[in-house]
Amino acid sequence: MQPTLLILAAGMASRYGSMKQTEGFGPGGETIMDYSVYDAIRAGFEKWSSLSGRILRKDLKQYLNPN
Repeated sequence: MQPTLLILAAGMASRYGSMKQTEGFGPGGETIMDYSVYDAIRAGFEKWSSLSGRILRKDLKQYLNPN
């Protein structure tokens, strides 16, 4: 059985001031989640999942499935 990466994205980021889970930080607008999934794939993970709070779920789903 292959391990699954679990991204914990439930924080409200109240001190940060916006939803840091989908905020672009990298030179091409990459997010923290983008870097996490990229590193996990390079480490051999084939599946990943995210855990979010109810309040952030809609925004996170929109980010992950923009269509």
